[in-house]
Amino acid sequence: MNQMEYEQLNKQLKEYSKAYYDGSPIVTDLEYDNLVKKIKEYETDHMASQDSITKVVGSTSGNNKIVHLEKMYSMEDLFSLDEVKGWLERRANVTSYYVMPKYDGCSLNITYENGKLVSAVTRGDGYQGEDVTYNVKSIRDIPMYISNKSKIEIRGEVVIPKSKFEELNLKRIEQDLPTFSNPRNLASGSIRVKNENIDDRWLTFVPWGIGYNTLNFKSYDDQLIWLKENGFSHDSYGQLVNVSEVLSRCSYLEEHRDDLKYQLDGAVIKVNSTIAYSELGYTEKYPKGIVAFKFKAVEVITELLDVKWQVGKSGVVTPVGILRPIEISGSIVSNVTLHNMNYIKAMELKIGDTISMIKSGDVIPKLSNVFKGRRTGKEQPIKEITKCPSCNSELFIDGAYRVCINEDCPSKNIGKLIHFGSKKALNINGLGDKVVEQLYNNGLIKEYKDLYKLTVEDLQTLDGFSTLKANNLVNAIEASKGIELHKLIYALNIDGVGETGSKILASYGNNWYNTPSNLLANSKLDIRAIEGFTRYINKNKEMIIELMKIIQPSIKKIEVGNIVCCITGTLSISRDAMIEKLNKLGIEVKNSVTKDTKFLIVGDDPGASKLNKAKQLGIKIVTESEAMENL
Repeated sequence: MNQMEYEQLNKQLKEYSKAYYDGSPIVTDLEYDNLVKKIKEYETDHMASQDSITKVVGSTSGNNKIVHLEKMYSMEDLFSLDEVKGWLERRANVTSYYVMPKYDGCSLNITYENGKLVSAVTRGDGYQGEDVTYNVKSIRDIPMYISNKSKIEIRGEVVIPKSKFEELNLKRIEQDLPTFSNPRNLASGSIRVKNENIDDRWLTFVPWGIGYNTLNFKSYDDQLIWLKENGFSHDSYGQLVNVSEVLSRCSYLEEHRDDLKYQLDGAVIKVNSTIAYSELGYTEKYPKGIVAFKFKAVEVITELLDVKWQVGKSGVVTPVGILRPIEISGSIVSNVTLHNMNYIKAMELKIGDTISMIKSGDVIPKLSNVFKGRRTGKEQPIKEITKCPSCNSELFIDGAYRVCINEDCPSKNIGKLIHFGSKKALNINGLGDKVVEQLYNNGLIKEYKDLYKLTVEDLQTLDGFSTLKANNLVNAIEASKGIELHKLIYALNIDGVGETGSKILASYGNNWYNTPSNLLANSKLDIRAIEGFTRYINKNKEMIIELMKIIQPSIKKIEVGNIVCCITGTLSISRDAMIEKLNKLGIEVKNSVTKDTKFLIVGDDPGASKLNKAKQLGIKIVTESEAMENL
């Protein structure tokens, strides 16, 4: 790196930092951290500029990591009172619980030593998190000193009052600035950014527990009393209850969620006795003495203002409802998918209708009801389109769907290029939707191979492309060469061929596109995938050969589908990660237990239906650890 590149990178990092602080991050934490490391490496041998990102306020503190003294576990989620009841029944010897709001903010672990605050760290991966000590010292309700002199970890949530969040957004609207998306993102972003006036953002710390300590608390209730006596805030909505009151307390918090000062998405139920909590033990992911009850979906009223038609990468034209913007669970929602004309007709939906939107957990908000009784007569029918909104070609009718079959349709081609560079495909960092659209509309790319012809000079002719950004994208595209073959096949968007099908095709090696149909018929590919593969190869064989020469994908023998298994319950890793592991071992994972299932992997709190079916069919039942050891 030379001095000019150093100054350019510093400038770029300030833009990234500002965007992150404003709740609209441009890069990931990892990307930011890696760029800051480059700055620091340069500054070890050269004098740092006065306005270096490593000196000025407004830079993130995410580059420093601190290990927790005691692991910060996550919690198991339950989604109904019946599930909570079952969870309680499996802990029959426990008589008292503490039930409290599950606030939606940024989890924090604060360490005190000799009575002094020495560090504040985000949850991170549970073992270590980001050092945010600088900012925590600016939050008014976190004491800098406590009377206790032994080393202790205080844990809680950094949140922002809903009223202050709305006030901040109103001010930003008046100033023609972008609004913050939700209180959680604002709290999380603010706590990671150095700012002398961070308390202007009304951040608050709500303690919910104690990590490492030597104080021998007898109960969770004792911990909260100790916290209050040492100067921490106390949440009056948390209550100690006996087992017969747990469900009613959860219901109360759900019914009064809008009355609470901070945004919450559930209730936390924790075994009160320290001994009982310890005896219940832990899974690899969760403590067994605590659980989160996630509240039912939030339903909000709005108006359908218009309907726009969106063309996907496969050519399917989908109606998208344009809404009067509303807030659902802290996020601003301004559109909703309407699926197809059959759905619109079934809902008897019209432009101008009053509708309700619903969101449950992390699921994308969806239309839940049309209030036809509120119509004024001014509502307009939604007209069925016959021509593609992107290329004006006549649409093909495929049952409930309308499909553009023009191979030169701009929206289709842009969608394919976006998919090509997506995370599960070639994972080209920086090649997002807007960038692909910009490259396509400016004539720099039309098909996949064009990506590999891009130069820094090409990109610098476009708005928003600095030297650094252009270099990063060219390097990311170059880094995609040598990717595993199955990911390249998946990137090609072959009709009917998903991730598993791509791995099956990749098992035939470099000459996969010449695999005869009779051989595929004996594979685990279904008929739709085989037909889609055949059509695609007939049209695109020359393009595939050329692309294979450019990318030169790596060949790893993957034979998926020789063994079929099923999973039920909560595992120590995500279900996607487990499926990926099993696929690499040649095992296909299906959603239901059948006579073809060779074994069932059982995690914590397994589903009764899969377990019973496996027992009925005499299928082998194994734990996660047993499965991994045997395989």
